[in-house]
Amino acid sequence: AAPAAPAAAAAPAAAAAAAAVPAAAAAASPVIADVPMELSDDPLLQGLAAGETLKPPGGDTQNMYSDYKWGNDNPLFADRMQGPAAPDDAIEEALDDATQEILSLVQDQGPYWQLEVRNVASTRVVSLSDETAWPPYKTTCAKLMYVVAKALIEDGRPAYDVLPEARQIAEQAFDEGGELEAGKILRNIGDLYVVQLDEEEPVEQEYIDAKKEIDALVDRITAERDLPDDLEEVPEIPKPEYRITDKWTISLRSPPSMGEEEPMDIVVRPVQKAELLVKAWLQSQDMPLEMAEDIGLSVPTEPETWRNGVVNLEEPIGESGVEDLGYIDVFLKSEVKENEEKAAKEAAQAKAAAAEEEKSEEA
Repeated sequence: AAPAAPAAAAAPAAAAAAAAVPAAAAAASPVIADVPMELSDDPLLQGLAAGETLKPPGGDTQNMYSDYKWGNDNPLFADRMQGPAAPDDAIEEALDDATQEILSLVQDQGPYWQLEVRNVASTRVVSLSDETAWPPYKTTCAKLMYVVAKALIEDGRPAYDVLPEARQIAEQAFDEGGELEAGKILRNIGDLYVVQLDEEEPVEQEYIDAKKEIDALVDRITAERDLPDDLEEVPEIPKPEYRITDKWTISLRSPPSMGEEEPMDIVVRPVQKAELLVKAWLQSQDMPLEMAEDIGLSVPTEPETWRNGVVNLEEPIGESGVEDLGYIDVFLKSEVKENEEKAAKEAAQAKAAAAEEEKSEEA
């Protein structure tokens, strides 16, 4: 009985040391240190903070789809599974190789090509998308997945194993990355969902719903971010820089109702208010300055500038959208209003005439 005393005395110390190990490990863990505060109520993160051993579902650390906690969608692991949101030579080279192989398989369509192309898409392309956060690369991955799905469907083969992954990648590139091309690809993926492969078998409702969901997502993002409906990239023309000492030559074009007149060139400083152009044009036409209230200016769409449309006369000329050696159209506000009223009247008359003609045909 006497030798048992030291062991009993050592038990509390051992327990205290064992309890201290998880806490120390948690404090030193770079994973826990980077966890956002809003995730602090996550049971997994609470377990990590308490120093618990990570045990993936089923014990399979490689099966990242086995549970959300271990998938790419988990913010805890996303940054560590993906590279930075920047170009990467290795990923770019791998994408080029995958592109060449997919295009070769789709064009040649040798024996078992459909098995090979599915394998390249589901393993290499999806993996590359998981490895990068750079939106242009994700767009390329989405495009490759779309090409694979389209080739399979055109050959009369279903592609429902490829479409969900293509959809997910395209949504990431469009919604999170802001890639307009990915939005167009996403719409095309939605169209593939509802392609009828067999005339005797209608498209299942779940695939019809998938297309509706995709269209709704694209329409919502397009509206919220004020994107062009066709999702075509609009080239941005940089706003010109100017100094207080700069001088620009602006050509003022008179309203068409005044006949074909040569544009009036005027040298101004871009920092001067646009109303100066109105006064200069009135003087050139021998019109009283009191008519300035009826004069408007507009920057035409051609040649292209960084801004077009009606000019705010209180703003500097340099902020109007016109550039040095550019054009500005002069218009009479009263004339514009008269033309609008005339057009509205003609439209109403045409509508009434069409209704009267339809009524007489029915009679």
